[in-house]
Amino acid sequence: MIHGPCGHVNPNAPCMEHKGSWKVCTKGFPKMFTHTTTIPEDAYPKYRRRSPADGGQTTTVKLRGNEVNIDNSSVVPYNPVLLLRYQAHVNVEVVHSVQAVKYLYKYITKGQDRVILSMRGDGGDEPALDEVETYLNARYISASQSELYYLRMLLHNKAEAQSYEDLRTIDGHICPTFQDACRSMGLLEDDSERDAAMTEAASIRFGSHLRDLFANILIHCKPTNPLEFYERHKLELCRDIMLREGTSTPTEAIHNQVLLDLKRKSCT
Repeated sequence: MIHGPCGHVNPNAPCMEHKGSWKVCTKGFPKMFTHTTTIPEDAYPKYRRRSPADGGQTTTVKLRGNEVNIDNSSVVPYNPVLLLRYQAHVNVEVVHSVQAVKYLYKYITKGQDRVILSMRGDGGDEPALDEVETYLNARYISASQSELYYLRMLLHNKAEAQSYEDLRTIDGHICPTFQDACRSMGLLEDDSERDAAMTEAASIRFGSHLRDLFANILIHCKPTNPLEFYERHKLELCRDIMLREGTSTPTEAIHNQVLLDLKRKSCT
């Protein structure tokens, strides 16, 4: 199973992003050749990848009409049995740290489907309107997402309810929405429920998926003080970037990355 190709042979690949004055692959390809497999602490394993000089296999693929050489540096870790069984691309990694729980659960709680769009000029290769090619990571946020948040809140506080109508019935009055029911019960007077939702989500969500939830709460649930709400949860919102940068405390640059990501999520 081959990644890309990307890198210098295809700098416009969707996985390529600017890092300073250079474009790099966000997935870390092409990988370095190595004679042995090593398993560092709290990181992906570095699998043995033989270079062509050491007997590693090579092949060629077509890219815009040109032949490109591919070697083991572009191979995605996989299991042949799973590829044959499911007839699909399946990335298989060794998970060995305490982060395994988040790694497993984030795929069943990852939220909406996304699509990456690339804008180009009529020629196909040149970026349109700007010197830097722009990709849009688009998603759809519906009003039903916020109602699910309020539904969960009611389920936590009205265990005796036997139907949706029971959940929306407060002191004999049937509220039109779950949000109105929460407001009638006094659950929206402070951010304690929003904080509880973020704390619970942080145990099973990670990185961009956790920031998705944070953006949804900002948009649909209206925290009483958004800045203080961010300050209380900024450490978990920054944790994936902190791990990637190898630091135990979030720097100003990391905070800026998170805030820009939240801004993009809030505007899409």
